[in-house]
Amino acid sequence: MLIDRDSCRSRLYQVLKLLPEFGGEVDKPLSGKKVLVVEDENLLQKIATAILSRLGVTIEISNNGHEALQTVSKALEDQRTSESPPSLPYDYIFMDFQMPVMDGIAATRRIREEEAKYGVHIPIFAVSAHTDGPEIQQMKQAGVAYNLSKPLNIAKLTEFLSSFEI
Repeated sequence: MLIDRDSCRSRLYQVLKLLPEFGGEVDKPLSGKKVLVVEDENLLQKIATAILSRLGVTIEISNNGHEALQTVSKALEDQRTSESPPSLPYDYIFMDFQMPVMDGIAATRRIREEEAKYGVHIPIFAVSAHTDGPEIQQMKQAGVAYNLSKPLNIAKLTEFLSSFEI
């Protein structure tokens, strides 16, 4: 079997164009989703941003629970002036458990109170080093949908979010 050089070059070029390093697009299963990441640690913000952006997510960052509450409240209030029915300002919220100013439990409770005014419900995921115990129970009672353990892992996160339906 003979393989001509031009055919081989053409095929190699087509394959290289698929790679991200050569301008190709990586599979972005969550393209179009908008996520609010609530995290006080700068390094963990960067890690979450790197992972989520690889999945195609648009990311907004809040540094603590109080900022998150203000951000969600403003987004919901801005919709009130619109004539269209209320929609989710974020597809998901990733909420750190322990933060200064306002922790994840208090922020989740307050966000749930705000949502009730508009008849919407944003899935909130606790991001915590805790995997069980009273902390997790408190988060669930506050209205958290699920606990994701730190550090975030792209494979597990992709699998989880792909199976999670809003």
